[in-house]
Amino acid sequence: MRFTIAFLLLLAGVGFARDRPEPAVVTEILDLVHVHTQGQENVARDRQRIVIAYDAMTFHIHGPDMAGRLQRGYSEHGPNRDGVVIEVELSTRQHVRQMALPQWLSGPYYDTYCCELKEDDRYLFVRARFGQDFPSDVRRAILDKLGATRASPPPVRVSLTAGAKLQRFPAGDPIALTVTLRNGLFGTIRFPTKASTVVEEILRGGKPIEFTPPNSVNAEGDAKLAPHSNAEIPIDLNQWKIQGGWIPGEYQVAFRLDSITVGDKVTLSVRSDPVRFVIE
Repeated sequence: MRFTIAFLLLLAGVGFARDRPEPAVVTEILDLVHVHTQGQENVARDRQRIVIAYDAMTFHIHGPDMAGRLQRGYSEHGPNRDGVVIEVELSTRQHVRQMALPQWLSGPYYDTYCCELKEDDRYLFVRARFGQDFPSDVRRAILDKLGATRASPPPVRVSLTAGAKLQRFPAGDPIALTVTLRNGLFGTIRFPTKASTVVEEILRGGKPIEFTPPNSVNAEGDAKLAPHSNAEIPIDLNQWKIQGGWIPGEYQVAFRLDSITVGDKVTLSVRSDPVRFVIE
């Protein structure tokens, strides 16, 4: 089921005249999205912000901080796999932020391009979030308007992916998945095997479900992964006990692998995109 975001936008702070025209770049991007969606996009405006959204929903995200530790979860409006969300903040002053701009952010569900533009006396801070299956030609056209030099974030050298053996599993049968750790570095990395099968999030029908890992996840041990190689970890999700059991329905499961050691001083934490399957 697709959801359309209903945005609540704050009206406080420095404002602009309500009848002032939108920045030209925003109008051009909206035209591109409008043609692609055949007028099905959602647009919200106030004095300081413009949001263009198509095929979007609210995501609850857990991500690592700068030290690799898992942060407290937060909610963010983002696109489904075919969607896009573009937020533009307007100000008479240049934004002061810790992050370097422009910059790509690669998240667990979608990629985000952040940049700042200046049009006349206004500064525009832009967050453009693209679903993984959003059409590449429309994506490239939007990014051209924003002056981006890349159509996607740079490749992640150490990554985690998950895949299901089947798209549909009979109820009661093993739920066979494979989690793959990829080492794109030029050196060997180490990871604790007790973290190799950590499930971070389980959703049923789009709603989070409480779960308990099997005792085997707590087993100690380290593993090495050579440069430019992969480690495949087979998983049967039936070993995880979840609230209400593995009853028929649509599921999304995301995995996390902590304490990946690179050299003597660098420790990484990586998360997979959610894998989707159905239990019949």
